[in-house]
Amino acid sequence: MSDNKELDEETREDLRRMTVSLTDQTTIETLTRTGMMAKIKREGSQARRNQAIARAAEAEAAAKKKAEAQKEADKTDGDKGEKKDDGGGTGPDKDKKKSEKQT
Repeated sequence: MSDNKELDEETREDLRRMTVSLTDQTTIETLTRTGMMAKIKREGSQARRNQAIARAAEAEAAAKKKAEAQKEADKTDGDKGEKKDDGGGTGPDKDKKKSEKQT
């Protein structure tokens, strides 16, 4: 029976020490400051995440708009029946133009 009483005394002492440390003003201020820092960090992370999502959506919309404009331009060129010169390739006329420019 004395073991139970000693255990109770130990438990009471542990609880008293924990209570004292948790009610200490310095501890309260430290925990409050830490909590506020964590809150600010969370809010900053959320704001950066939202900005990244918005930038990605804008880029996607711009790419889609550009693709539609290119598709429309290709369609318009196709309606004229003309072949679009992309400036690339190595046809005989292109080599001739290069040699004329060098002289």
